[in-house]
Amino acid sequence: GDNKGWASYLLERQVNGPTSDTARAGAGPFVAAFAASALGDVSPNTLGARCQDTGLPCDALHSTCNGRTQLCTSVGPGAGGDMFDSTRIIAERQLGVAASLMAAAGNQQ
Repeated sequence: GDNKGWASYLLERQVNGPTSDTARAGAGPFVAAFAASALGDVSPNTLGARCQDTGLPCDALHSTCNGRTQLCTSVGPGAGGDMFDSTRIIAERQLGVAASLMAAAGNQQ
């Protein structure tokens, strides 16, 4: 899964309650979905593009490092560029906002 799938799973467990550590996502009465409006929305690469050899930001106009695109990559907030950690961090951010919005909507009557 990606960060949106993990956020969905976490919100379902929050609303439905964790019946066990092996509970299947989507098995409860509440099913969460975090839709993507554009492909960029699913990327946990939030720290921007960096040159692999120097660690400096890539050339913003050309997405290059010393004229080469191969060295320009982007990483997420996970420790040391860990993709799984980045996915968890971004999902938890989305979960926090979704839970706040749901709580606010529940208080408007």
